[in-house]
Amino acid sequence: MEKVKKMRLVGILLVIAALVAMMIPVTATAAGDNTLVIHKYVMDDMSLAGTAGTGVELTGANTPSGTLIDGITFKVYTISAADITAKGQPAVGVPYTVTGTTLSDGTNSYGLTEAASITTGTDGTGVAEATDLADGLYIVVEQPSPLVDSVSDPFIVTLPMTNPSGNGVMTTVHAYPKNEKLTIHKDVDKTSVQVGDPISFTITAKVPSDLAESKLYQIIDTLDPALTYTGVSFVGASTSASGPFSQIPLTRGTDYTVTPSGNKITIDFPVDGVLKAAGVHYVQITIDATVNSAITDATHNNIVTNTANIDFVNKFGDKAVPGDHKDTESNETTTHAASIEVVKQDANGTKITASNATFKIATAPDGTGFLRQDSNGNVLRPGATGYSDATDIVLDTGTTGIASFDGLDDTADYWLVETKAPTGYNLLTSPKKIDFSSATEDNGWLATINVVDNKGYTLPLTGAAGVAIFTIAGIVLLGTALALIATMKRKNKVADSQTV
Repeated sequence: MEKVKKMRLVGILLVIAALVAMMIPVTATAAGDNTLVIHKYVMDDMSLAGTAGTGVELTGANTPSGTLIDGITFKVYTISAADITAKGQPAVGVPYTVTGTTLSDGTNSYGLTEAASITTGTDGTGVAEATDLADGLYIVVEQPSPLVDSVSDPFIVTLPMTNPSGNGVMTTVHAYPKNEKLTIHKDVDKTSVQVGDPISFTITAKVPSDLAESKLYQIIDTLDPALTYTGVSFVGASTSASGPFSQIPLTRGTDYTVTPSGNKITIDFPVDGVLKAAGVHYVQITIDATVNSAITDATHNNIVTNTANIDFVNKFGDKAVPGDHKDTESNETTTHAASIEVVKQDANGTKITASNATFKIATAPDGTGFLRQDSNGNVLRPGATGYSDATDIVLDTGTTGIASFDGLDDTADYWLVETKAPTGYNLLTSPKKIDFSSATEDNGWLATINVVDNKGYTLPLTGAAGVAIFTIAGIVLLGTALALIATMKRKNKVADSQTV
């Protein structure tokens, strides 16, 4: 009897235990119930990225300050449970390297199995979801894309994840991987030039916030063949894109190096140099050159364009591997020269082709200060280096009635001075200012100048037949007058004798 009572008591206790167990909240999820939501951002400055995520979805003012970006693919891998048991979990706070299906934390290697491949959408939301993920430890790896300068760091996430309060778990976890957008802008100090003019390019480039962990950061400017490199005159750094860029001193040979190779100019910034300091966000470079005569050839047609590039290898890349380099190109600068075509015409607008006319190009309205050209094709104004050894530029219309010259600056003032008129025509009485209003990009910056000459007046030649006629007539008249005078004198004498 006692035995039966004990069995009943045990049964009652088991029932109570079962009821209590049913009242305890479940804190583990079934396999396949987890979702990873990725919100992909691009930021101008990673130092503004904020704190690490908690897995909770961010809304309103709490969202990152960057721009959501579509079209970025992420691969989600499970990490080998056996490796975790044998080696412990991957280290925290180190750059993970994923090669094929192997994860390395710098100390241990772990096997991986791909669980999902997801791509942020095409609707501007920058969101991708990996659903039906089993409980476990995952690493998420962003795949290279031309849409971003470099991939964001791989990150490890546990599914499900303990909530920020620590009193429950989240089966839907939100992650906010971010990229920093490297930017580079190029300016030119002259949009119109004369062949031989100096010209300067100013390059302003974003410095990656993780420069100290990166492998390579260079600015490369490959000058057009119509530009001859003369040097780098300034390199400075700043905390903002607007400068001033003199606020952070940079020393050549220590903080940067300049390597010219033909027209390719490479400015290298060591990743362990002064630019790695917190707050250094931009660098500015001034590259100097001269415009050479190639700008006037058929390839250039009076126009030269130029860009600069950032060559960047982040901490995951190898600077010895070309595919690991991220090349970011600047905007394009455009500079042009102008040409003139002088057309010799008569008063009726007919081209004068019978004989040549010649002109020089003056730099003053009174027709003085002629342009000269040296042996390299550089156009020189009075006072320029080499001017005394150069020769005046002479335009000759020949027998075509047309003369041309290339490589002038259409923002400058020039005057045509006629030094020889065609046979039978008079010289221009004053210099004629060159008008570039007809010079446009569409016609290769060509200005056409019509120069009108009037015919000269023909005077009689000394000793010509017309003069002889008048001379003979004068002699006849003079002889007649003398004969009349002699006759009158004789008559006067006869009269005087008769009176006596």
